[in-house]
Amino acid sequence: MPAFYFHLRDGHCEFRDDQGQELPDLAAARAYAVQVARELIRKSEIEKRHCRLDVYDESGLVAEVPFATVDPTLDHLSPDLRQLVERICETRREFAETLSSMEFLVLRLRQMRGLSNPYLVTQDGRQIR
Repeated sequence: MPAFYFHLRDGHCEFRDDQGQELPDLAAARAYAVQVARELIRKSEIEKRHCRLDVYDESGLVAEVPFATVDPTLDHLSPDLRQLVERICETRREFAETLSSMEFLVLRLRQMRGLSNPYLVTQDGRQIR
């Protein structure tokens, strides 16, 4: 049975699944990802609606499950309005990822210019090399 890995992206960082799950095929992996996303979003859908679960196998990315697309609290919306909410959530996550990348770039530039001790330049508690 193939192994699938489920990486959570929240806009600020990526939480990588290093253990994975053995599942029969991609359809089963996608169904599992939907189940996990719904479980994670259940108690605080508004705060997590912008997250996404990426499904990987040994060849790379095989599926993406944006939380907003599987959020049952949006089922009452018209298709156009639901699509708009889903796109806003995706844009929020992409914007947060861009800001995080820019913050990392600023830290790297400071390190390269020698404006700070390289041992003091860290992100999320890890030294930047």
